[in-house]
Amino acid sequence: TSLSYKGQMSRHAMRESLKSLLSNPGDDVTNAAEMAAKLNKFLKNENGVLASETIVAPTNKNDYAMLETTFNDLSGGKSLYKSLYDHDGKGHETPLKGVEAGYENIVMGVPGNKTPKDVTDLWVANAAEAFFDSDRKKDAKYTSVDFSTGMEYNQLMAKFMMGAIFYNQAVDKYLDDYMAADTKTNDAPYGEDKHYTGKEHSWDEGFGYFGAAANYGELTAEQNYNIKKQKDGTATHADWNKDGKVSIYTEYTSGPAYYAADSDKTGRTSYGKDIMDAFLAGRHIIANATDDKGFARALTAEELSALQGHAATIQRNWEMVFAEAVYKYAGLSYKDIETWQGEQTDANLAKYYHHWSEGKGLMLALQFGGTMSKINKDKFKEIDDLWGYGPVMGDGSQVTGVTGTTFTTTDPSGSANDALDAYQLKLKQIQEKLDEFYKLKTKKNEITD
Repeated sequence: TSLSYKGQMSRHAMRESLKSLLSNPGDDVTNAAEMAAKLNKFLKNENGVLASETIVAPTNKNDYAMLETTFNDLSGGKSLYKSLYDHDGKGHETPLKGVEAGYENIVMGVPGNKTPKDVTDLWVANAAEAFFDSDRKKDAKYTSVDFSTGMEYNQLMAKFMMGAIFYNQAVDKYLDDYMAADTKTNDAPYGEDKHYTGKEHSWDEGFGYFGAAANYGELTAEQNYNIKKQKDGTATHADWNKDGKVSIYTEYTSGPAYYAADSDKTGRTSYGKDIMDAFLAGRHIIANATDDKGFARALTAEELSALQGHAATIQRNWEMVFAEAVYKYAGLSYKDIETWQGEQTDANLAKYYHHWSEGKGLMLALQFGGTMSKINKDKFKEIDDLWGYGPVMGDGSQVTGVTGTTFTTTDPSGSANDALDAYQLKLKQIQEKLDEFYKLKTKKNEITD
């Protein structure tokens, strides 16, 4: 076979492992410095130190026995940090259409004019400090929540990376730049001693970043959703080759593919199916591009146009998946504020910060869709400004800036309840603006007040 995308699935496992460690760094970690070091190990994988490390997530759970147990079983030398969007001046990575020169590598929606790498460094530093700060409140269910900022760093990090790595690498690089006629051609190997052509491997790597199991299209959205959750009694759906193991490489669903399934299981969308169908149709075009001797040849103009059309379908549906999820979490955050105002417990406040962080992370992800994006810089800013840098917290304060690695907050001009009520109106506006712009179909947790 000429298929090869283990590197992408290794990054999915790194992302899930990092998310898990942000909530529970393990018994070997006893202070903030040790926690930051461990988080950076899984984030950066400098010099391939993760190669022999045990995968933290996904791992054996319920009836799921995972085939790959170390990162080396997939690909031990990959790095989330090195894969983060980083405008290199070569013109292929543009997070939003119409971004002016000199602004290309700055993450919109985060204070301090920070690059994607700066953003993850900022969250790692604050997550480690918050976890071991005895003066800060803790909630047993949401241990990654920082009550001083209203941020849950595991959610922010995981969702942000789905955009700044997985979405961007797929739709702005492998399925865009590398689908040009004179780039990664199909009549030559991808590299020295490689058993796949340039177009084959580029397309497959784009698929890997989506995070779908190889049999994703043969399963229902509910089944694909349950595989990511590793729900008891569902491993039989994942284990398509019936070897008693679930392979992270070919039988597991993660990241964007999971969110597509979450939307599709409503029965009102087919984002995951449409993306999977487009990946299969595009791979079919590439595989059939052979000469009369059966050797791979360059794609014709017609084949290339069809392939680029499938890439556009993938990008368009992927963007919709993120937009639907942002809408969903805006609604949940709105409801959480009502719950908190009715019963002011740490658990209710933590739940609000949890849902806010999921929505904010996915909102940030939307900016990395490249030149095929529907959203542009001005529309992104219009919606993201309503989110703010942090949620309006239980006391009415809100993060409005950052100094070094320390977030700064501003107190409300009136009461905390007044500030929270005003923020609820902004969350409703987020839903309205998203629906107006994208014409959403699921509209989960619609705010009707």
